[in-house]
Amino acid sequence: MLKRWSILSAVVGLLLLTVAPAAAGPKGTDRPFKADLVGEVTFEPGSPVCADLAPVETITESWGHATHMGNVWAEWSHCPQEVGFINGHATFYAANGDQIDLYYEELAGEFFFPITTATGTGRFEGVSVSLFASFGAEPQFLPGCEFDPDDPLACFDLVTPWPWWGTIEGTISY
Repeated sequence: MLKRWSILSAVVGLLLLTVAPAAAGPKGTDRPFKADLVGEVTFEPGSPVCADLAPVETITESWGHATHMGNVWAEWSHCPQEVGFINGHATFYAANGDQIDLYYEELAGEFFFPITTATGTGRFEGVSVSLFASFGAEPQFLPGCEFDPDDPLACFDLVTPWPWWGTIEGTISY
């Protein structure tokens, strides 16, 4: 009798594992999302994207892995401000061509910021997100430049790409 109940419990358990994902379905189910990326930052002075917002546009090319997408290539851009940045946009490209476009603004000057607006293509059409991004970059400096406390950014080399890394975590619904 115990053997029969064990077999019946195992069958019911397998059925529940099969039915639960099918019941969840696409379009509206929050799923955990995480992306780990590395890349490089370049700067485009006089960019038309940032014409009235900043003297330079920051562009980051990155690659890595994202849940639900696999290996990805991502391009980020925004207009840096004295504190934070505005007009932020990132596009994540999956190997099969599906993509997610993320839109962000960060006015607090932190390297950890929310992303709550997105669009997508392919299976990510109609995507919604609740994500937090964090990133870092290794500034490159002009050779022989002496630090000036009145102009602390004067020695930044905006021609040489800066190494970059970032992480995005949260939920995604598609």
